[in-house]
Parts: sequence; structure tokens; C-alpha cells
Amino acid sequence: MRKSVPFDPAEASRSLIYRLEEITGKPIEEILTGGYDGELREKLSKVSLAERELELPLPYLTGRAYFLDLELYVGPGVFIPRPETEVLALTVLDHFDENEPRRILDIGTGTGALAIYLARRFKKAEVTAVDLSPVALRYAEANARKYSLSNIRFVLSDVYGALHGCEKYDLIVSNPPYIPRNELKKADPALSWEPRLALDGGPDGLSVIRKILRGLDCHLTPGGSLFLEISPLIARPLEGLLIPERHDLEFHRDLDGRIRVAHIRRRYP
Repeated sequence: MRKSVPFDPAEASRSLIYRLEEITGKPIEEILTGGYDGELREKLSKVSLAERELELPLPYLTGRAYFLDLELYVGPGVFIPRPETEVLALTVLDHFDENEPRRILDIGTGTGALAIYLARRFKKAEVTAVDLSPVALRYAEANARKYSLSNIRFVLSDVYGALHGCEKYDLIVSNPPYIPRNELKKADPALSWEPRLALDGGPDGLSVIRKILRGLDCHLTPGGSLFLEISPLIARPLEGLLIPERHDLEFHRDLDGRIRVAHIRRRYP
């Protein structure tokens, strides 16, 4: 294990900082200097009222979302990046030097957050990002153009479906849909605005993950790694899908101590 990527305790309040900056149009330093005055309180109240009445997430109102050091375009039809996926990205950085890996595949790229972040960190890598949604890919391509990236390509594909033959990758990452279908009924109403494709993991939350695992022998190099964002509910069932003689599995936890990332390494033959 390489030296751990440090997690900043202040990250917990970052979403609030972004929220204040979006609503006021001012940097957080100016907000703090000016204090929490009546004007700011009124703006917060109006936005909160609009969110409650419309049940519309703030990033869809502003057209922007944030992922680590990225500012991304978002809108209805594309999944809003979450802090849980930042844990996934930082876990990947914890396992690789900047000169490796050379070929990266991001499955279900959405806004392109993971693919763009990794393309910027692993400058020598060729990154392929796939998604089943044409709407999501339009956002992802716009976000990649914003950061002038030349080492990333986007492909309309259901998991590996549109890739050529057995294209092999040193690293595969994915934030797949992993919410069991019955659990979606209990989810936050605001999630109804986000694409169901990005949320619905099938009856047991593992439908898309099974597709990803089935393609590992073809698309993951021996010794290569797959990193999946998951929920604690599917950790043990996921373990049951792997073949111990062919795969090594390690779980990583988020700041709340919950299992959030599965690292699956393909053993050498």
C-alpha cells in the first residue's frame, strides 16, 4: 500500500460553502468577512423554498456541480456527482503512481467527473469513458472540453458493448447504479429528477455490477484493478460473485466508516 491520500476534515462542510457561493455569487472569504446578514438569509430562504416546492436539486438550478477540484456542467438527465465518488477517486490515487496506469476505463461516466479527474492526474494515461445515455455524454464531453483534455475519449456504450474486441485496461473504475429497486421507492424525492439509469441497480443492486465483472477476463489486464463505488448493503453479496482463485478483493471505507469502495484485482494467470 502506498502512502495514503489525506482526507481534509473540512471536506464535510464543502458542500455548504459551494451552496453559499452559488446563491450569493461571492467567494466564501467575502461572505465570511461580511457576515451572515439579512440579505444572505433572505437569498438562502428563497432558494430553499424553491428547492422544497420543486423538489429540484440545487445543481440543476445553477447548472453547476463540484467534484474535488473540478467545476462541472450538470442538468436534468445527468447524475449529479456525489462526495462518495470522491472517496472512490482518492482511493484510486492511493494505489497508483502518476506514471501508471497507462489505459483507464470509466464505466457509466455521467458528467465525466471520474474520467476527467483521473485524466488530469494521470497525464500519460489514455482514458476511455463510456455511458449508455447520450445526454450524459454530451455533458461529459462539454466538461472535458472545459479542461482542454486530449487524453480522453467518450463512447456511447452499455458497459463494454461498443468497445472493440477485448480492449484491455490497467484500471477500470465505475460508479454503477447500485441501489436495489425496492429501496428507490424510499429514496429522497429529489432523486426523482435524476436519471433512473444511474440509480437502479436491479432487484438486488448488482445487475450492472454483474455485467462489469463478467467482462473482466476480456478487458482487465492480469494484475490490473477494478475500483467500484458500492453501498455497504451489497458488499457481501458482491464478494460472493468473485472467484477467489482469480480475484483479490479489498474494501475501503468512507469518512463515516461505511464500506464505500470495492477494489478488485485480477490475479496473474
